[in-house]
Amino acid sequence: MAAIVAIHTYLREVIGLGADDNGTNRANAIIDEGLDSFDAFQNFAKADIKALCSLVRKPGSMIDDPNHAGAGDPRQVPNPGSRIPALCKTKLIVAAYGAQLYEQIGRQPNAISLFATRLVAFRRHLEMVDSHDDPKTFPQIRKSFRIMKMLEEFPTFLEEKLGVNGIALAYAIRENAVRPAVLPPQDRNVPWLQPHLSIAEELIAYASHEGPGYQTDNATENRILQEILGDSFHMSSIKPMQRRHDGRAAFQALNLHNMGNLKWDKVVEQAEMRVNRRIWDGKNSRYSINWTTYPFTEPGEHTRVRRLLHSIQMQGHSYHLCKDHNSGRCCKVNDFQLASAFFS
Repeated sequence: MAAIVAIHTYLREVIGLGADDNGTNRANAIIDEGLDSFDAFQNFAKADIKALCSLVRKPGSMIDDPNHAGAGDPRQVPNPGSRIPALCKTKLIVAAYGAQLYEQIGRQPNAISLFATRLVAFRRHLEMVDSHDDPKTFPQIRKSFRIMKMLEEFPTFLEEKLGVNGIALAYAIRENAVRPAVLPPQDRNVPWLQPHLSIAEELIAYASHEGPGYQTDNATENRILQEILGDSFHMSSIKPMQRRHDGRAAFQALNLHNMGNLKWDKVVEQAEMRVNRRIWDGKNSRYSINWTTYPFTEPGEHTRVRRLLHSIQMQGHSYHLCKDHNSGRCCKVNDFQLASAFFS
């Protein structure tokens, strides 16, 4: 009973469905057709709301003639129905849409989460989705667009490409597949919470990884990855996922094989080889030595200075760097900062 009272109040005060010109309570008419709770909103798509409003306007049933009330044998007349104003119909559509998005992310629809100011945000989001144009293609792997660049840019591409439920496909490859059991309260007057700045961002962060919608989107991502990799040798990384059409697992495998520790070990090795072989003549300031924060054994001060000397061809500088004219002893070979400052 409390649920009926709550939805009746909402339909009357937020949606605007009071009594019509005939004195018929339009909120009751909507409730009688099945929209009798906030959870029920999740079962009404846009077409369903339109059909419901048409049914309320022309129910096609018979009622007792109000002009013969109290008569022993009341006369039956066609039910005049209740006209649902266009604005109220739009609010119902947006409220149902918002309830369905809440279902996707695990938030409960109620009078507060579907309040008027939040309906405005849902309407803007729905208009954006309806007018959205997906990016057409993503570049294939090639010499000028290698796998690590692809892995860096692919999530951004998926943020612009919508799935079957109008949610950006990036949600399917987010790091945490399982969303929090209870979401924090929303920010005031908007249907999302910080640090997210829009409904779209919150959907990416919390949309469910279960159900037919996710399965379809996951398969779509798998197909996109196949198109991107083409006949490159990187296809071997995702071959085990092809039978399940598992785009999420395929993307994770590509990251593991190309961005994991073994890959970074190789990058470090190549960088060290390049530093050791690079010759600097003092005329080109383009190259510098930057030690990454990736965990590996950093060379000591003496080794760093030795490598610096090995890469420099400036007559006489190495001698002055290594010898102190007064004592004849090495003075900078064990301090990379002093050695590098010497050539500044």
